[in-house]
Amino acid sequence: MSEKERVKMNILCDRLMQDGIEGQYEEKAVDRTIALTDLAVELGRNDCLACAIGWHEILERKGFADERAIILDFRRANAIAGNRYGTKWQWEQETLAREIFYLRRALGHPKFNQTPATVQCMILNNLGNRLRVAGRLIEALEYWQRAPQVQPHFGMALCNRAIGLANYSESLEDPDMGVLFLWAAHKQAEAALESTTIYTAPRDKRTWEATKTLKKKIESIINVEGINSEDPTTWQDTSTNEDERNYRRWCLDNCLYLNPSNDIGPISIATTD
Repeated sequence: MSEKERVKMNILCDRLMQDGIEGQYEEKAVDRTIALTDLAVELGRNDCLACAIGWHEILERKGFADERAIILDFRRANAIAGNRYGTKWQWEQETLAREIFYLRRALGHPKFNQTPATVQCMILNNLGNRLRVAGRLIEALEYWQRAPQVQPHFGMALCNRAIGLANYSESLEDPDMGVLFLWAAHKQAEAALESTTIYTAPRDKRTWEATKTLKKKIESIINVEGINSEDPTTWQDTSTNEDERNYRRWCLDNCLYLNPSNDIGPISIATTD
């Protein structure tokens, strides 16, 4: 952002904190809390973050049961995260645990599926990001995969999944399995870089650039086109009867195979434990 934009945002932050949310109608109080949260995170102002978190606590006591509760939990997790950004990683992270709690609560709300698709995707993507920071990459991959199922061209989830799969490949002892993960990462990166892909914030550009760099790196390491011609994800399990295949499919869908490739998705090649 330009210096002029930053000055305007700081002025708006100060004005919002000065006016507060006391005596405001519920809808206006929610809107002001969301606005202050977004500004505080963007500017990295600790005073604004503290104020926003305080407002979230006030609104929590009102007991919203509709979609507003989902949006507020999502933004509250962002406000809490603002205090974590730039700090040293630790095994025990109370702040991170609270972020995950509010994102999980938003995801578990009975009306989650009624919120706009973009909001659903941002929540799923952010929960994946938090789990990755917590060292739970396999769980993170699941949430990054769920986001495009809601909105197929949601860019950040595609980018993060591509990067996550590439990182996963580095921990695999089997070189062939590592190649499979890099190939899967390349497929996600391709989707993330398509012109139809949706990004929701200017800062997403950094992740987009990282994904573009990753795609080129993978192309320099493996024969992507050669693997594309065989496409291991289309391999069909024909070695058993129909009941057995249905059972294996259920195991794949629930990611029950020990084969790491099941973490890429429900691909039949994973049934070779």
